[in-house]
Amino acid sequence: RSLERWVNGPMSWRPVTDIHSVPINAMSRRNAAEIIKRCWQRQTPVTGVAARHLNGYMLDLSGVVIGDLPYLPGDFSHVTAINLSRTYMSQQSVSALVTKCPALCWLNAENNFLSVVPAGIRNLRQLTRLTLANNRIVLTGDMVQTFRRLPSLRLLNLERNPIGPLLDVSGMPQLLNLFLRATGIQDAPSGVF
Repeated sequence: RSLERWVNGPMSWRPVTDIHSVPINAMSRRNAAEIIKRCWQRQTPVTGVAARHLNGYMLDLSGVVIGDLPYLPGDFSHVTAINLSRTYMSQQSVSALVTKCPALCWLNAENNFLSVVPAGIRNLRQLTRLTLANNRIVLTGDMVQTFRRLPSLRLLNLERNPIGPLLDVSGMPQLLNLFLRATGIQDAPSGVF
């Protein structure tokens, strides 16, 4: 019901910068609701390249401008991959969603104007691939600690974020791929070599 109320709600605007907002309309919310329902009903198996690496189901909302999601009471423990690219979701909504998916292995939240790493990822012990490229993230000590709580992480993409100098990957023993282009850092992060 919360999803139905959300779909039928009035048009809203999601601020993405101090001077720019994007419209969130009923059609986008309706599209997102259908995708979410299909995923909840286990009708969206992982496909494509991801299927070579993952079992389970994928929630792919990429490109559907939805802003914030309502509370989702259903069971999403079968979801192993989520694509939220260009959805303009807040870190609170991303965090709330991923906590519903304890088996999550792949998360793409690029191109969302996020200014922080979604705190909800900190308990995703199976997360192997995290893409946060093209946001506005400046890392804090707490965010670096969040990364350290991801022991299975193999790929971390922070490209095109002004991350600052705090990144330390020494607590990520499985990390194989680290993408840091256009982050403004001058030296390799601690733990790279």
